[in-house]
Amino acid sequence: HTDFCLLKYNAANGNFIWSRNYPSPIGNKGEAYDCSINGSTVFINGYIYTGTTYKLYTVKCGTSNGDTLWTRINNENLDSLQFIHSGCVADNSGNVYIVGNCRNATKGVYGRIIKYDVSGNVTWSKIYENPINNPLNDAIYGCILDLTGNLIVGGATHGTGTYTNDNYLITLRYNAATGDTLWTKLYTGGHSGGGFAIDAQGYLYVTGV
Repeated sequence: HTDFCLLKYNAANGNFIWSRNYPSPIGNKGEAYDCSINGSTVFINGYIYTGTTYKLYTVKCGTSNGDTLWTRINNENLDSLQFIHSGCVADNSGNVYIVGNCRNATKGVYGRIIKYDVSGNVTWSKIYENPINNPLNDAIYGCILDLTGNLIVGGATHGTGTYTNDNYLITLRYNAATGDTLWTKLYTGGHSGGGFAIDAQGYLYVTGV
């Protein structure tokens, strides 16, 4: 049995303040992979396990004591531990953007990108997949907001070759308001990515393998 776990420390001296566990509402397993703060709230994102499949799960809680404010389950499925990755980032208006992976027989593994508003309503939801390679696998591993407030996500995409020989680093930029794709960049010198930083001039740095 595992739960989402959140710890709060004093960043200045490392003193422990509190810890909270967030049990899965279905099944008996939860795995949190990322968190993001907006004002007095913190968002946690990861997966819960139903006993047969994984589902993306998001928790919004208060920073003062960790009390749960709302939870959301994305009902698509993922049955591969290899692609258990997720990320989240909150904006200044209290929206949160979450990314992770799902699978079905037609698409294989595909990336899911969701924007929730301050109340937990879905503002928009997008799939990332490379349509030429279905049902091979495409995955999204991380996200960041740029200096204009638009969303950047990244991960791995597979071409038409074999899994081990055709795995490339993909980075996409989405309009945060609408979810429309602004650009897509493929780096064939890497296999996967999803770690990001943006400097004061707005330049984007991407890490991967």
